[in-house]
Amino acid sequence: MDKKWIVQLAGDILNDIGGGEFIFLLNTLHGVSAQLCKIENGGYSYCSARLFNAANSKQPLYDKYQSVFTYMMDNDKATHVLRVADGTIADYRRLNERDYDALIYGDCKEYALLKGEYGLEPNDADEKEKMENEMKKVERLKKTPVYSCYIGDTEAIISRAKTASKAQLDKKLDIYGTPLIFCAKNNDPEGFKAVAEAGADLAKTLTRGTLSPLGTAIRYSPDIVLYVHEKFPEVFDSHFKNWSGGVAYSKDMRIYELMYSLYGKNGMRELMFSLVENKNIEGLDFALKRGVDFLEYRHSYYKCNALEFAKMRWSRYKDPQNEYTEVYELLKTAAERLEK
Repeated sequence: MDKKWIVQLAGDILNDIGGGEFIFLLNTLHGVSAQLCKIENGGYSYCSARLFNAANSKQPLYDKYQSVFTYMMDNDKATHVLRVADGTIADYRRLNERDYDALIYGDCKEYALLKGEYGLEPNDADEKEKMENEMKKVERLKKTPVYSCYIGDTEAIISRAKTASKAQLDKKLDIYGTPLIFCAKNNDPEGFKAVAEAGADLAKTLTRGTLSPLGTAIRYSPDIVLYVHEKFPEVFDSHFKNWSGGVAYSKDMRIYELMYSLYGKNGMRELMFSLVENKNIEGLDFALKRGVDFLEYRHSYYKCNALEFAKMRWSRYKDPQNEYTEVYELLKTAAERLEK
């Protein structure tokens, strides 16, 4: 999309606030939010201008740019930073989500951004004290195992895990993860091993039990799944027993061979429906070759067999790129083969 819109938006806002030097922040990462800061006396202060309802415009700015904001939130999420001097844009920067990461910086993201990009601090004494206190929290966080796991610094993870307390090893970063969950998401077996063997809780879950180390590993790191089976078999069995625990997200045949050696076909009839939902051809092919029932067994929730379920999913989409076509054709061909 043509970025002239950001210039136009800034111009519309400047019409409402007059001359001087300003920093304009527009965040389209999560919804739309804006902040305007006036630069003076070597620092800055927040403005109370009604950014999206400029007095000089008959049409509120949000309404005027709504289609642009919608597009940016879906296709170009970023923090847009403009420095404006006497009505002229002197500098424009586009920062991505990991620049001044809100998950790390929290309430001091804007402080850190203005300090890091322009060397500016608040003029207001209370605001400056708040910034300093919040930044101290960030610096403490950056020295913890969970931060090292979040950014994927394996060397720091291994080093910090050796002296970390149990609380540090299980510390959650908001609702998004623990050290083990982040290691699993980053496909970092060595980091995961260091944290697990230092005493972290492999069964600790977040977000009402929907986020866990093994539930994350089955999606992103089969090597971690295999490691847990070898070193912590009870934890593995508790999570995956009878083909549960998100197995259908994996396409690694080592996982399927291991599960089959442990659980046989028990639970695989139910698994077929998750494999269909995830369009997991590799997993379906594995199950079919082992004679898993996909015709007689009817799921208690879906009220149909796996072939009918695949057909229902396939029939929802009529475009040529229907991702369920291969799934449905695989099961339909398998059914026709059985009829012969």
